[in-house]
Amino acid sequence: MNLPEEIKYLPKGLADRCELFSDQFDILALMLRDAYLADAKASRSVSALRKYFKANAKDLDEVHTSFIADQHIMSVTLGDPKPLARLLSKEGGTLDPDSVEVLTYWRDHPAFFLFFSIIGSLGGDVYVVQDLFTDQTHYVHSRSLGVLQMRQETRGKHYLTLMYDNGLCLQTAGLLHYSDLDVSSMTFLLESLDRERFAHGGIDQVLKAHPTGLHYYRLLANAYAMSSHGELLMICYSQFDSLDYSFDEQYWEVEKKGRLRKYTLVEASPAMYAAVGDDDLLDHYCNYQSIMVFQLEHHWVVLSTSVGAFFVSSKVLALKESEAEHLLDPIMVVTAERDRLTTPWFPFTLSGENQEPIEESEEMNRINEMMAHYIKETNQGHVFDLEGEAKRFGVDLEKAQMVVEQFKESLKRHFWTVPEEEKQYEIAQCPVPAPIKRSDFGDSPFIIEHLKFAFSNIKALDELGDVIGVPEISLSEIIVSLEKAFTTEVGDEGGGTLSLNTLLWIVLSSEDKPILVRSLALEIYKLYPVFAQNIRFESYVEAFSRVVLRRFVALQLFTLQQRPSTEERNRGLYTIRATALLRALVKTVEKTGEKKPIVRIMG
Repeated sequence: MNLPEEIKYLPKGLADRCELFSDQFDILALMLRDAYLADAKASRSVSALRKYFKANAKDLDEVHTSFIADQHIMSVTLGDPKPLARLLSKEGGTLDPDSVEVLTYWRDHPAFFLFFSIIGSLGGDVYVVQDLFTDQTHYVHSRSLGVLQMRQETRGKHYLTLMYDNGLCLQTAGLLHYSDLDVSSMTFLLESLDRERFAHGGIDQVLKAHPTGLHYYRLLANAYAMSSHGELLMICYSQFDSLDYSFDEQYWEVEKKGRLRKYTLVEASPAMYAAVGDDDLLDHYCNYQSIMVFQLEHHWVVLSTSVGAFFVSSKVLALKESEAEHLLDPIMVVTAERDRLTTPWFPFTLSGENQEPIEESEEMNRINEMMAHYIKETNQGHVFDLEGEAKRFGVDLEKAQMVVEQFKESLKRHFWTVPEEEKQYEIAQCPVPAPIKRSDFGDSPFIIEHLKFAFSNIKALDELGDVIGVPEISLSEIIVSLEKAFTTEVGDEGGGTLSLNTLLWIVLSSEDKPILVRSLALEIYKLYPVFAQNIRFESYVEAFSRVVLRRFVALQLFTLQQRPSTEERNRGLYTIRATALLRALVKTVEKTGEKKPIVRIMG
């Protein structure tokens, strides 16, 4: 490979190249920042950005918003050849040769924003990632990406960050943002911010010009399932150059803005009934005004509020395709319209600009405040004094009892109900922390706050090595082995780590006596709705029992009273007991309060 002249003297090895560029990043990014803020106009721009965050990003703390502002500064300095060339010209004579080489390379390869997913790992903190807009692949060196894969809330997500190039791979600059947003949703967001820039410069140019886009990305990072009248709400739309259909105002409500039109289906015609073939379904979508058509300056937009409604609209309008080109989370659309961003159906809105907001009654406000307190207290595992709290919030006791019961019933729909024949296996007063206190149980055991591992207990590790015939075994190797086994057998979407961490917690927090494996599996399975959604209980028990035997028992961390038969093994009908070695190597830690989110993730 013929290296460019400017990088002939840089290290050829990947690890050395990454280390050099990382060290230089710490020096040069600060110099570029100082030079940028020395300009009065740029300084005012950053101050305005911080002011915007203070007013609009109340969910982010001051430190967090400061990091986003810093990343914006990096994006317009590291990401623009001009300030890089100016710094090289002004300071080149005083900088050391490494700084000059790195700065020269960055001048010709500016930093850019990348929206990507991980598709592979090369080890040594090097990942293969895929640009979600272009499908182009890159090598990325980032310790932080590895950390994110250890946490349930951040593993396997789509990521967004500023990247700088070192000639062999990319490296991350500043915050790593993560989300559930797909390409369609990101396109909607970016075009809402600046359609023209997105068309010419993609995500990179939009976010450099509109740093508030990072706030929207974080605000809309999680997908929310919303339903209405028994259907999942989803904004579904397609764009057309023309539409061969005549709108009869007897059936379509019309909103006019000059030559532009918004048509909302409110009543079905005989021809529509004949086209759709399901009178009740068509009436349903008419009643809830689920189908809209926008006649704009140069194109048409057909939109519905559910997948089913779009299918019906395709029959009514005789569209060639019955599925929409774009599917959006309603929260994203509501946010865009609320903040007056440009949507594909602008200047119209879905909600109606002239609608007056519905004021909640004073009584409803008091009930909402009481329920927010109820949820917080019960999540913390605290006993809720309903009578006392209803009086404190000024809510009628009978109404408070009704609201709480309704909430409990709604929760039951999300959780697995223990069958009558399985209740004999439940563990009375099973020692599991309250929901908020086990919020990190889906994370890797290496970073969970509720388990403390005795990595330096050499005596216990030597004893364990002698027992299993593996000299100089490390606790890290044991943890990796357990985590890999549970992830393989039980599930890699958090199910494996949830099972492993909760198993350790229950066993180590219980009395030192034999516990039935089926009982342990039952208590864990009923705690987390994700299991009932993805795996049958009997299948879970079999997988759970198999990994307990193959790992915990094989490593002498659990003992058996007697070897189980095949049927007993499959059904978890045998008992295990924690060994003294396991209790010496792992302790439970009681944590109070909510887990703090990841604030800063650096490359």
